[in-house]
Amino acid sequence: MEQNRQLVTWYRNNAKKATLDQLMDCKTKLVTSNFYLAEHLAGLKKDYNVCYFSRKIEFSKKKNELIKGGSSATKAESLANEFNEDILRNEIENEGLAYQFELFIKHCENVANDIMQRISVLKKEYESVKQS
Repeated sequence: MEQNRQLVTWYRNNAKKATLDQLMDCKTKLVTSNFYLAEHLAGLKKDYNVCYFSRKIEFSKKKNELIKGGSSATKAESLANEFNEDILRNEIENEGLAYQFELFIKHCENVANDIMQRISVLKKEYESVKQS
């Protein structure tokens, strides 16, 4: 993430004065780094799904166990939720990290698209100057 932040900051500060080669290099690095972030995001989403389904399974097991032990369904549900509090906390943390990475990647893609547009404009200007 830090490399992407540095690239976006560089682009913000240098977009208007950067050369075509510099812009292409920045875009390439940003897109490549985004690929690795997306790979990490996939792992975060997997971790989230594992926590989500583990919580659901453990909740059902504990609730059924408590009902078999004589607890009412309502009380069993409440106690099962308390029993799964740590799993829920991990699930929420993993979900939050996944959303954070997803948003970060999306906005880096927006910056990469902006760089590509700037490259296109510079190429057209170069061709125009070259023809005159």
